[in-house]
Amino acid sequence: VYAAFDVPSALGIYHRLHGEIDLLLTDVVMPGRSGLELMDELLAKDSSLSVLLVSGYSDEVVHRRESLPAGVRLLAKPYLPEQLLE
Repeated sequence: VYAAFDVPSALGIYHRLHGEIDLLLTDVVMPGRSGLELMDELLAKDSSLSVLLVSGYSDEVVHRRESLPAGVRLLAKPYLPEQLLE
């Protein structure tokens, strides 16, 4: 597990690990650029990357986009640990 405070930090981790990331777990709302922008950039590099978006504004996320890319899941906050594991 690698933690990043913002999109540039997350991209730095991704590049340092040469793309060896299996799952991106990101909040939609982040300082600076959004988690959606991070997701888009990483999926452009690796379309097989699994993505789990978390947000307290899940309705807004769905309305801002017609749909999420295939394989991308959205988990609404607050959530239980069991829901995250699922």
